[in-house]
Amino acid sequence: LGIIKKKLQELEAEHKTLSEEAKVLNETKAETTRKLINAEKLIDLLGSEGERWTQTIAKLKEEEKELAGNVFLSAAFSSYIGPFTMRYRQMLMDNWKNLCKANGPVSYTHLTLPTNREV
Repeated sequence: LGIIKKKLQELEAEHKTLSEEAKVLNETKAETTRKLINAEKLIDLLGSEGERWTQTIAKLKEEEKELAGNVFLSAAFSSYIGPFTMRYRQMLMDNWKNLCKANGPVSYTHLTLPTNREV
């Protein structure tokens, strides 16, 4: 009977140890599952950001082509046509835009003159 009690105590101790290990493993599993779900969400979010960044880079590369025209027209405006009337300014700016457009990829077509209210 003593041998059986001793074996029972050993088995109960082993059961207790294994139960504690199982509890720790279940907690680790739950935490790992949560981290995996969060990682998948992050990957999805970063994937859409990558697409947005790619679009932004493409847009900036297109705008870079017009940078020289933008600088030219801005410098020309501030240096040469500032003192003229709005009508004459617009005529000169339109002519310069057309010249830029005709002479290569340096045209900045989005440049506009301020209205009288903005001046």
